[in-house]
Amino acid sequence: MDRATFRELAGAFPSGVTIVTTVDEQGSPRGLTTQAFIGLSTEPPLVLVSLDRSSRTLAVMRCSGRFVVNVLKAGSEELSTRFATKADDKFEGVRWLGSDGPPLLYYRRTYAGWPEEKPAPPVL
Repeated sequence: MDRATFRELAGAFPSGVTIVTTVDEQGSPRGLTTQAFIGLSTEPPLVLVSLDRSSRTLAVMRCSGRFVVNVLKAGSEELSTRFATKADDKFEGVRWLGSDGPPLLYYRRTYAGWPEEKPAPPVL
């Protein structure tokens, strides 16, 4: 499968968007946007976050041993896009606030809020 076909297929799968953050040894924040977040268990509370091996955030996360998963609310497209880059100044001007809105979904390269009503099950 070529890269374009893979991107098209993977981009057609709706998922939540999160920003995973951590701090380095000097206390400087690091973070990135990811769709690869899964809640695994409530007892004990376990989550799975998948990051690329070349990610600079992954290296810092391994050293710190901790991270935060920030679930984005509707209207967070600019923030999501900013943290999806390799820029060093991702946190410039960012205030840390709790989220009071519904989770943000990414589907076919566009953003949409979580549906108010439960959608009909897909037909396979």
